[in-house]
Parts: sequence; structure tokens; C-alpha cells
Amino acid sequence: MKNVNIELESKDELGAMAKAINAQMEQIEKDLHQDRKLIEEATDIVKTLKKGGRDKRLVRNSNSKELNTLKLVMNEMMDDLGQKIQEEINQRSDQEKLLIQQSKLASMGNMIGNIAHQWRQPLSEINAILMTLQVRHMHNDLGGDFLNTQIEKCNEITDFMSNTINDFQNFFKPSKTKEFFDLDVACKKAVNILHSSLKHHHIEFEFKNDETPTILGYPNEFSQAFLNILSNAKDVLIDRNIKNPKITVLTKVGHQFILIQIKDNAGGIKEDNLDRIFEPYFTTKHAKQGTGIGLYMSKTIIEGNMDGTIEAENHKDGACITIKLHAIQSNKKQEVKL
Repeated sequence: MKNVNIELESKDELGAMAKAINAQMEQIEKDLHQDRKLIEEATDIVKTLKKGGRDKRLVRNSNSKELNTLKLVMNEMMDDLGQKIQEEINQRSDQEKLLIQQSKLASMGNMIGNIAHQWRQPLSEINAILMTLQVRHMHNDLGGDFLNTQIEKCNEITDFMSNTINDFQNFFKPSKTKEFFDLDVACKKAVNILHSSLKHHHIEFEFKNDETPTILGYPNEFSQAFLNILSNAKDVLIDRNIKNPKITVLTKVGHQFILIQIKDNAGGIKEDNLDRIFEPYFTTKHAKQGTGIGLYMSKTIIEGNMDGTIEAENHKDGACITIKLHAIQSNKKQEVKL
């Protein structure tokens, strides 16, 4: 603002009045300048808030009582907003921890069920061997060579059962750092966990792939996410008592992205539920059959840890879950390895 003074040199009452008016004008100009700086500061803080910043506060003062009151109100509002946001973050963090814990418990329950399926046949074989030994012993026909052969068979079976436990332990052990891994191997790891259960329920499984892609991420976490999707498809097929049940996995490799599609022939997902199946605690199963966490955790792993996307849609025979991940260029992979 340009300074405009009344130029009057007289020493009479008019001169004194001019000096007083000039002094008031100078003070008003200083006050306006101070007020303008406070308003500019407030404008900058509002812009920072819009960008997510919450640390700045108004520090300039004004000779205007109203502006100083506004400054105090704004600072109190920002303090209150910051506190509420932090409380919300803490609450969500606690909820996230609870979901992860519940997911682990659900995974342990599924793991025990899958181990039971994996062990059913070996235990039956051991039982058959013991019955044979008992019968031959009753008829005094239990030679040393035959006994040793049967003991070796039992040892092989128990080794298989022990390896099954190791496989499950390694499967649920979290990956500590990102690494390059074979997508097909990670997928088949999950399939092996479910193999006996799929076979027991007569569910056909088909794996189609154009080539064997390599991706960067957390292999065990990806396998868990993939297992959750397969388990969900398996449960739906069983629950709906589908004739000739089938799960098909198809991988497609492009220059920028890799698509993994998991399809079933269970009739599909209701349109109202398509946008909700990845929400925490959402389930269409009976309360005792599902927690509604599996697909949510799959989404969290794929989108949060693998920088990918996951979507659900229906095809002519059932549901299709599509995972989209970034493809790794061979030259980039070699550079990282070096």
C-alpha cells in the first residue's frame, strides 16, 4: 500500500491535526501489513492441510482482536484435528493387527484341516501294514525279511508325513525381504497344500501358463494370498454341491504386467456382493465356516506388499479372481542381480 501523507507545514491547529492524521495513517498501514502477513500465513497453512500436512500452526500476531481470535480458533481446530486423526490411525492400526492375528488363526485352522487330508492316506497305509503284520503273526508267517520290508515302508511313510509338516511350517513363515521368485513355483506350492483336500472332494484342478514368469516380491506371502483364493473357490464348490467341480488357474505374461486368473464353475458371485468380497469380515458362508478375512488379507498382500491389483468378476460358469502384477524385464533383473 502506497504511503500517502498530508503535507502541511503550518504550526497551527491544522498542522497539528495533519501530523496526527499522518501518524494514524502510518499505524493503520503497519496494522494492515501485519494483518496481511497473518492472512497469508493462514492461507499457506490451509494449502498445507489440503496436502496432508498437520504440523504447522499460526504464529504471527495482529493488532486486530478479531484476527487474533481467529488465529486461536484455527490453531485449536488444527490441534483437535491432529489429535482425532492420530486416534483414528491408532484405532485402524489396532484393527489391522487384530485382522492379521485373526487371519493367522484362520490359516492355522485351515492348515490343520489340510494336514488331516494330507495324512489320511499315509495313516491308512500304516494301518494296513500293521493289520498285515498282525495277521501273519497270528499264522506264524512273520519272517524277518518281510518284517524289515514293512518297517522300511512305514519309515518312508512317516518321512513323508514329517516332510509335510516341514512344508507347512515353511509355507507360513513370512518372507523377510523382497526377492525374485518363480511365479509358477509359488502357485504350485499353494496347490500342493490343497492337493489332498481337492482330491478328497473330487475337485478337478487345471493349471495353464504361457511361460514361467519371474516376479519381485514376497514369495511366501504371495503363496498365502493365492492359497486363500483357492480355498475360497474350493469351499464354494463344496458348499453348492457342484457337479463336476473344477478350478482353473491361468497365467498370462505381457511386457508390463502379469495376469493370474483363478476361475471356478460354482455359478458365480451375486452382483451385490462383487464389490464387497474383499472387505474385512464379509462372508457369504455360515458363521462357523468362514471368518471373512481370507480374501481381505489376499487383497492386502497383493496390493500392499506386491504393488499389484486384485479384482473379482463373473464368467459364464462361475467366478474369476484376477491378480495383476508388474512384470520384471530380464535386463532389469540382471542389473539387480549384479
